[in-house]
Amino acid sequence: MRAAVPLIVMGSVMGSFGGVSDASAPPPDPPTSPAPTTAVPTTAAPTTAPPLTVPATVHDAACVVVVQSGESISLISDQTGVEIGVLQRENGIGDGHVLRPGDLLDICAGNEIDDVTGEPRQPPDVPLDGEVHNPACVRIVQEGDSVSLISDRTGAGITALVEENALGDDFILRPGELVDVCPGNDVDDVSGASRLRPPTTLLPDNDRDAIRVQQQKLNELFAGLGMNPLEVDGRSGQLTRQQLCAARAFLGVPISRSDMAAGSEEEAKLLALPSLPIPPVAPSDAEHWALVDMTCQVLIAGNGTSGIQFVFPVSTGSEGFETRSVGRVRAFRFDPALDNGGWHDSSEFPVAYDNPLNGNMYKPLYFSNGQAIHGANNVPLSPASKGCVRLTVEHQDQLLAWLGLDSATDVVWAESTINLRVTTQGGYMPDP
Repeated sequence: MRAAVPLIVMGSVMGSFGGVSDASAPPPDPPTSPAPTTAVPTTAAPTTAPPLTVPATVHDAACVVVVQSGESISLISDQTGVEIGVLQRENGIGDGHVLRPGDLLDICAGNEIDDVTGEPRQPPDVPLDGEVHNPACVRIVQEGDSVSLISDRTGAGITALVEENALGDDFILRPGELVDVCPGNDVDDVSGASRLRPPTTLLPDNDRDAIRVQQQKLNELFAGLGMNPLEVDGRSGQLTRQQLCAARAFLGVPISRSDMAAGSEEEAKLLALPSLPIPPVAPSDAEHWALVDMTCQVLIAGNGTSGIQFVFPVSTGSEGFETRSVGRVRAFRFDPALDNGGWHDSSEFPVAYDNPLNGNMYKPLYFSNGQAIHGANNVPLSPASKGCVRLTVEHQDQLLAWLGLDSATDVVWAESTINLRVTTQGGYMPDP
């Protein structure tokens, strides 16, 4: 028989190893970790940049402002009381120009001084000598200009400017156009042409042989340019007088539809011409130009100063709808009207109904608001349009081909693509 084995209590054994004398004591608390902390960012106190100041080097600090951050031309206009158009013109700023902080703007317009540099400058709206008949009486329309602004600068009344330049109620001035600011002097100060409509003097007793010589000379000068050849019959009728009138425009003598007296000084000048010169008032600084003389009812077109391209008979605006006198304006829109065979639908302008004889315009080339050079099936010897310049359809096609517009398939609004400057002058008086 085995001997009894003593019972060993594990708790007592473990307690003896762990140094715990009481097996029923609670276990020690577990170690604690410190609570996590979140860093709080610190915000620096806002700082305001000091405003930019006018440099000490400018000519007249009282006339100069410095563009601050966020400023626009309209805001500066509000702050200074200077109109936006005046600020643009004085500083050469276009509509799309973006002002930048630190830019310097001259706010004292019209003193003919660059107030930033102190340099004298030609007023941007005054033509140079030789550009027009009387530079002192002409202003060049600037970006942002209006009739009221030009009136303020020149002292000419708004109504007088409108009447002198035949501007309608809804007329929009375009940069680069010329405005006659000396109303009432009976002269177109752009071209030098008289605003008085010259009477036609008929010479029933004029030498028939002299008339034949004149007719022959006119046929030589205008050959191939677009005028119909005259019958050399010694009779001075409307066609002969129209071409005599056109010859006067080339000669630079007083323009009229009168007969040309045998043995006169102007006849001597006519007979001495070897070819047609550039008319003195033509805008021949342009690559392509057109001069419409409303006394003669002709359109003269040329290539700069190199020569005459066309002389076309035209019919301009009738009484009450006169074609405006304009100087060196850019043709700005061309409508090929291909969806209607070239005939632009003019149901609202110039007449209230459409027909090719009196309403629709063939491929119009706009040069002065709604007034255009266009083709028509009816081109009489006297004014008959509602303000436009009528050519025959054939002549309009020739003009467009010369300008490179004959292949256009949509409306062209680009002045640089059309590339034509137009001057109109004179006034028509019916034959006695």
